[in-house]
Amino acid sequence: MNYLKPILSIIYTLLLLTTLLGTTVSADELLKLDTFEENAHPSYGENIAVFQDELTGLKWVSATNDSIGKIEIPIILSSSEFEFTVEMFDAGGRMEFFFTFGEQNLKLSVFGIGGTFFLEDDFTSSTDSWQDGGRNTVRLEVSNGIARIYVNEVFNKKVVLDTDKTNALYDTLVITNIDDKHIIYKMNLTNGISGSKFAADISRDLVNLHIPQVNYDAAEGARALWADLKLYPNTEGKILFEVVGFGNYPK
Repeated sequence: MNYLKPILSIIYTLLLLTTLLGTTVSADELLKLDTFEENAHPSYGENIAVFQDELTGLKWVSATNDSIGKIEIPIILSSSEFEFTVEMFDAGGRMEFFFTFGEQNLKLSVFGIGGTFFLEDDFTSSTDSWQDGGRNTVRLEVSNGIARIYVNEVFNKKVVLDTDKTNALYDTLVITNIDDKHIIYKMNLTNGISGSKFAADISRDLVNLHIPQVNYDAAEGARALWADLKLYPNTEGKILFEVVGFGNYPK
């Protein structure tokens, strides 16, 4: 039974790849603010609350008073090609957006005052299209190994990414250093899937999946196994599954 954990890791990766290859995904709005009441604390946030303008009904998320907030949303995202857009008001310090998988990550940092951007720390840019004291839209577009930043639909800069940044499968979007001067109205992800959208797109019934062969290196030597899974979509934005059977290959 000591080889169960490696099986789970390999099967999880295969499951993500299968989902990406077999699904065409349009833009997915990640914050789902229309599902929350004012003063709610979304489960994807830490020291984060939902606020609402009483006159317009407009909602946003920000940090609770005197706190530093964090947002963490499960996603399924191939790093080879995607688009991420955030609508925000930023009068604070540096807010950072990470697309992560294990120790691998792609980082975008935004300084709201003056509209200064860092991509992977070695890419710096300011732009005249940033509106100090106003609502801004920042778009990160990744395609063919090149990342481009647009600010309020005006092209800003581009950078060539390292190879390992274009061959990753990101599973989490993390936003850090959120204070009460940072306001996020909306975040969209194109060519990716958030955990909540994944749950909505798959049947609420159990989904059965058979992996005919999984090869891995165990402590006692190389092994070939088969595995059966049941997938459990849920409303909490998590991707859950159960290994219901496995054994030596061939079955």
